[in-house]
Amino acid sequence: MKFDKVINNIEDKILPLVQKMEGQVHLQAVKNSMLALLPATIIGSFTLVFANLAQVFPESGYANFVNTFKSEIMSLFNFSMGLMGLFTVLFVAYFLSRSYNMYTIGDCLNGIISYLILNSGVTKNGIDMTYLDSKGMFTGIFVAIITIEITRKLREKNLIIKMPEGVPDMVSRNFELIIPLTVNSILFLAIRIIVYKLTGNLVPEIIIAIMSPLSIGLNNVFGVMLLVFLIQLLWWFGIHGDAALGPIFLPIALQNITENAAAYHAGKPIPHVFTETFLSNFLLMSGSGITVGLLILMIFSKSKRYNELGKISFVPCIFGINEPITFGTPIVYNPILFIPYVIGPTILAFPVYKVFEFGLIERAFIQSPGYTPFFLQGYLMNLSFKSIILQIFILLLSIVMYYPFFKILEKEELKNEVTIKEKNNE
Repeated sequence: MKFDKVINNIEDKILPLVQKMEGQVHLQAVKNSMLALLPATIIGSFTLVFANLAQVFPESGYANFVNTFKSEIMSLFNFSMGLMGLFTVLFVAYFLSRSYNMYTIGDCLNGIISYLILNSGVTKNGIDMTYLDSKGMFTGIFVAIITIEITRKLREKNLIIKMPEGVPDMVSRNFELIIPLTVNSILFLAIRIIVYKLTGNLVPEIIIAIMSPLSIGLNNVFGVMLLVFLIQLLWWFGIHGDAALGPIFLPIALQNITENAAAYHAGKPIPHVFTETFLSNFLLMSGSGITVGLLILMIFSKSKRYNELGKISFVPCIFGINEPITFGTPIVYNPILFIPYVIGPTILAFPVYKVFEFGLIERAFIQSPGYTPFFLQGYLMNLSFKSIILQIFILLLSIVMYYPFFKILEKEELKNEVTIKEKNNE
């Protein structure tokens, strides 16, 4: 009864807020942008792998080739992970403009120009790239949102250049962009000048300082434990937890993997434990709730329903898709599975994080591709077989974690199956 009361209170107070977050256009634009950036991080990550394989075979023709064309090869890294801030403003502007049914390509141009005015500059050697990488990601988010909202307001107030009827639509829409582009450019130029005069710092430096508490929160074990708990709790309520919280943790996770990759390339210590690939490979291994243990128990279950569900869910689970288990069991709103599904991964986050923090396993410097079999994905994040050993240990812990609770479900299900069989025989 007390458990039900707590759950009802959470449902009444927290779920409406989460549902509002899921429908909030700015947060959805940020979340979609972070997901769209993953291919760039994967390309940049694997460029490091190809470049550093030359150290494994130093006398080979491959090593000679890499050493001869290393600057050209590393351009794949520099123009993917090395421009994460620029890509962020592009994608956030794109998704937010599209949600408003605005002139998307023009709004993306607006955002990029405003971002470069605020973040970069021209030196004698070309464009200053200092804050166009992951350090400029949060600035990119804010610039994109502000430019799109200003543009939207100007259009609503009809403060745009309107061309006569009969002018081709492409020409007309580009003329409509002139005033919003001018207003945004002047605004961000003024912000850059004023902030630098008052503080001696560029805007991205100020934003990094402002956002540092959030970054620090997810770069320690207790912040990660809280994140895992919230993800699992939302999933238990039937809400896609990692998607709902993606706008909060994905920018930090992608910034961290980019900085890790850069540190690895420079031969420096890898700074961050928390990355998206760390989260998915260990704390959400096989899907939210680490349900691979429950899957194995189902496959060997005496219950016909659970046995069939386990077999059907096996292949998706290997690729990190566990919705068949989550909704087929069901885990959602199931009080018996609340402890292993929500509390279990939260507690497990502590020792797993510490293993990486103490350097027992190499930290991630590669954004391993999603929906890859989890053992392969775990290896690819740091090219270490230690990751697979840890994943095997987590798999065994998952079986132990779910075992007593699944046996309760199995006992009830066996009774139901006997009852149904007896009715069918009558």
